[in-house]
Amino acid sequence: MITVAGEALLDILLDPAGAASIHPGSAPLNVARTIARLGGECRFLGRLSDDPLGGLLLSSLRADGIGLAVPEPVPLPSTIAVAALDASGSADYRFYLDGTSAGM
Repeated sequence: MITVAGEALLDILLDPAGAASIHPGSAPLNVARTIARLGGECRFLGRLSDDPLGGLLLSSLRADGIGLAVPEPVPLPSTIAVAALDASGSADYRFYLDGTSAGM
């Protein structure tokens, strides 16, 4: 059993036209998902929010067969990162961490 500890967040990608897409992300979450997809037994140690975005994160973990070391969600907003792409493909990144589930 491998336990991966850290934050889980939603990446919001804005393309040059302003269209948005949402993706589960963060290095720890991606490591856990990769381990599980390669056949390893894995669990995630990090707090998820009880909001709808936290539900998306939980669904992505469950879809990959990852257990939660701390299954109780917290009543704080999900942590998000926004990457806005310009016409050349360069990204401007903004992270919204204060007062979110990641700090729990």
